[in-house]
Amino acid sequence: MVAAIASLKYDQKQAARTLKRIQADRQDLAESLTALGFTVAKSETNFIFAKLPESAPDATTLSRQLMAQGVIVRDGTPWGYPRHLRITIGKHDELSYFLEQLTAILKQA
Repeated sequence: MVAAIASLKYDQKQAARTLKRIQADRQDLAESLTALGFTVAKSETNFIFAKLPESAPDATTLSRQLMAQGVIVRDGTPWGYPRHLRITIGKHDELSYFLEQLTAILKQA
């Protein structure tokens, strides 16, 4: 009951702004990943599931390389997708940093 009351009090304008930001950042991230050679699955959530380009290391290796740079993504291997990453739509500056680090790693591959 407490959660239901709290949800009614939640600022609907803030929720709408947050939704628009997530949608815009998700679209921008999908376009950036596509430009890097990823295949991005359609998403209506706050994350993207993307297949790595053939030239990239496998998802386990890439996720560990990103982790070493302070970036956390989910390796798709446990779900049977060893060439996929699950990337959460975080704050804009976090996504920019992720793309910088990802681009640098892919250039080394």
